[in-house]
Amino acid sequence: PLKPRFLNDEQLPFPEGSAAGIVMDNLHSGQGAEGVFKAKLLGVGAAVSAAIETMCNEKVMGVLRLHWANLPAHWDDLVYKWFTPRIMGTPLKDLTVQFDTSIVMVAAGGLMGTKTAASLMIGAIVNYLILAPYLISKGIIVGTGFKNITMWALWGGVALMTTSSIYSFLSKPKVILESFRGMFGKKKARDEDVLKDIELPMWLFAAGIPVVGLLTVWMGHIFFGIHWWLGVIAIPLVFVFTLIAVNATGLTSITPTGALGKLTQLTYSVLAPGNIQTNIMTAGITGEVASSAANLLMDIKPGYMLGGKPRHQAAGHTLGIIAGALVAVPVFYAIMNNDLTVLMSDRLPMPGAQIWKAVAEVLTKGLSFLHPSARLAIAVGALIGLVIEILNQRSKGRFPVSGVGLGLAFVLRFSDSLSMAMGALLFWLAGKYFTDKKSLGFRAFVDNHETVCAGAIAGGSIIGLVLILLETVVLK
Repeated sequence: PLKPRFLNDEQLPFPEGSAAGIVMDNLHSGQGAEGVFKAKLLGVGAAVSAAIETMCNEKVMGVLRLHWANLPAHWDDLVYKWFTPRIMGTPLKDLTVQFDTSIVMVAAGGLMGTKTAASLMIGAIVNYLILAPYLISKGIIVGTGFKNITMWALWGGVALMTTSSIYSFLSKPKVILESFRGMFGKKKARDEDVLKDIELPMWLFAAGIPVVGLLTVWMGHIFFGIHWWLGVIAIPLVFVFTLIAVNATGLTSITPTGALGKLTQLTYSVLAPGNIQTNIMTAGITGEVASSAANLLMDIKPGYMLGGKPRHQAAGHTLGIIAGALVAVPVFYAIMNNDLTVLMSDRLPMPGAQIWKAVAEVLTKGLSFLHPSARLAIAVGALIGLVIEILNQRSKGRFPVSGVGLGLAFVLRFSDSLSMAMGALLFWLAGKYFTDKKSLGFRAFVDNHETVCAGAIAGGSIIGLVLILLETVVLK
């Protein structure tokens, strides 16, 4: 049901989905010289990105005996050889204030709007250059690094994204009502929906969501001992978190699954204090559903761009669910070999799961776990998110700040926000500088900037997988 709203109506970019659509379009269309030019741009972007990723891999470069060409993971590593810049006594490196050598996130920034990118940068500056160093100096944030900082920052950031996403969704009631029109009665001839044979019918969701929701509640009760009423409460939470996840993924390609899971953990620390199993599993359910919904829309985006029918895509995804379950579940059990001790061991460290477990153990104390400043951050973040969306609505989208982008910066590393902001800025400047439509600069970085970005994302992502396989299988 969110597809017509976020893809058809709001046209969110879903940068990685857009990149996939652009790659497929360029590979299968384009006539003559223009098609060849796009293919070259795609190839050059992929080659440059892949080369940088390879040169950053110390082990692979060592095997190739190219130590002299090995690049640092972050350009600021060169600065740290000479001196250590600090803010309030904390090194910038320990605040994640770094500049990645990889250009994959820069390319992702090139596919998102300048409004979202600027919002990410504002949030990152406030969080990592002002709040974090101050709170570390006062002992409120214990330790440094992304994990310790985000354990404080995520509460305000998620609150900001929550109110921003919910208000944005509810601010267009006509679109919501249109989605459900005709579900309980026939439309008049003049209101005939031209997309009725293309989009999935709304009755499918009206019937399916309660059935699957109750099935999930039952499975949670049988498998993990989650009380019925606690399972039922998780259903509306899933809807709220899905709105946040879809907004964040649609604008930046990043889904804040971990942050959303921790918000669920906070909720259940109040509803079921001391129950670690319920705390972890409800967070797992809500976080996973929200993440899957957001990533599903990311997959639907290229199909939408290329004219694919949602009904056909739904059939393909359903086949994928069955195939994935038949393969993934047996493989996971084979890896465990009926030995649960391998989970979170050196063999399967699962760092994300360890963080969720640690949060659940700490949250057995309920809201008293949160420092008063974190509780204040929740209230302030919620208010800011509401105000930003009201201003966006009143200005018809011209207000220069995105609530979701601003809040997301609090659960990302500074380096990620910086790279994406740099990408958006570079292509915005290209549009201002290259004005001659016949020049190479205009054709490459203005008229076909999506192709360049798509190539960089594809090349960096593919070579990243290859390098991981080389390290774990060939070079171990």
